[in-house]
Amino acid sequence: MINSLKKPLLWTIALAPLFLNQPVSAHVIWFEKINDNQHEIIFGHPEENKPEPLDIEKFQSATAYDENHKVIPSTTSLENGRLFLKTNSPASALTAFYDNGFWRENPDETYDNISQEEAEAINYENVSQFVKYAKSLSAWNESLAQPFNLPIEIMPLENPLNLEAGDNLPIQVLFAENIVDAPLVEYLGETINVNSNGTAIIPIGESGLEVIEASYTDLNSNNPEISYAATFSAQSNSVPAIPEPQNLGLFASITFFGLAQTLKGLRLKKRMKTNKFDTVSFDK
Repeated sequence: MINSLKKPLLWTIALAPLFLNQPVSAHVIWFEKINDNQHEIIFGHPEENKPEPLDIEKFQSATAYDENHKVIPSTTSLENGRLFLKTNSPASALTAFYDNGFWRENPDETYDNISQEEAEAINYENVSQFVKYAKSLSAWNESLAQPFNLPIEIMPLENPLNLEAGDNLPIQVLFAENIVDAPLVEYLGETINVNSNGTAIIPIGESGLEVIEASYTDLNSNNPEISYAATFSAQSNSVPAIPEPQNLGLFASITFFGLAQTLKGLRLKKRMKTNKFDTVSFDK
């Protein structure tokens, strides 16, 4: 699907080391569902399940969409240090943007977070900017299967909501609306191979689809160099229980039986009010 829409970016294997040795870029943001109308935006490492403090000053935006890929009203709120996105009605898709700022690499391979003014003062030498994007789906159709025009975006090539243990989900990574054929793709802390078409296969375990991560450093960026990270997650909205078609006959029979028993009880009660049993006392 995506292959027919986007022209691949052809990067050489020699560029792969650029994705390594960047611990700052390993941090990502992602959505965790609280209920159909509320999601938490989390910063850290999904595979560790240990969220890290999120700097609200670095949070840029979050957007909710309906089943037609149209923006719907939403609000963000910081509650006890946790960031939430809330909507009045269940959202079919969510996106978010977090700018983790400028980081200077030291000779010992550690990193310092510095201001943009400090980065400019040293002409961005050994400085990179790290930006994070997240996407989450709660529904699937032709509209939602299309890109959301994020600078970097993980694209599921099949419905991610119908997966079971043992299934595989093929994905591709878009950067600037083009397929990246050599992104760094991670899942549950493991690096996932990407084939020559830019497709990675995500294995689904017993716990279902977990957060998928991808990162890419824009080789055309300078002063500063910009490193992009993306996540993708999917969890369907709650649906009220409705009897399956094959069970409707049984459902109707049970309902009719219950109604008949209720009417029988009412008739019995009426008869009791008109006979001698009305004078009987059962006190004590």
